[in-house]
Amino acid sequence: KTATVVETSGPFDEAVVGLVDPAHTPVVHKQWWWREGRPRADKTKAFAPTALGFKMTAHAPSSNSLIYKAIGGAPVTEIEFRLPALRLEHISTATRRVLALTAMTPGEAGTTRIVHLNYWDFALFDALLPFAQGMADSFLKQDGDILRLQNENLSRTRHRALYLGDADEPAKWYFALNKAWSEKGEAEFVNPLAPATLRWRT
Repeated sequence: KTATVVETSGPFDEAVVGLVDPAHTPVVHKQWWWREGRPRADKTKAFAPTALGFKMTAHAPSSNSLIYKAIGGAPVTEIEFRLPALRLEHISTATRRVLALTAMTPGEAGTTRIVHLNYWDFALFDALLPFAQGMADSFLKQDGDILRLQNENLSRTRHRALYLGDADEPAKWYFALNKAWSEKGEAEFVNPLAPATLRWRT
């Protein structure tokens, strides 16, 4: 239903870290229809390994987002990351479904392409398709902008990124998955991750 492509710059791995970061939303995304101006709250989420990555298991999403309110009912969302750089989100109620796919691919000279697709199965969002496309474009532009700013900072300081606290665990999982994949040779891939419960504040 909507398709957005954003070209950005910076190390590919750092772009993927942004893809799996569960706490970046209030810092990066500033839209009135998302969660702008809302107070931060403690989050506790369960994660589980999958065949090629990990997932945030099914849970009730944030109640202060107008998007989730527009879907109606009692939505449940599940978010999965898969190697090499895919993020899949499935939002469902008793009668409605929304699927979101984000894929990152490395380009030339330290560039990254972000491709984001949304699909839904109900008429309300169909009627708002032009607005939905604009909202998706705005949302993804902010991701591209923050990655460019991060790249500028990395080029000035030349420091290694530090991953601290539960909110950064998915970043460490991504690197562990990459390492396991690169070292498996001809053997079957074995996911090195274990189930975990993470806590952070957003």
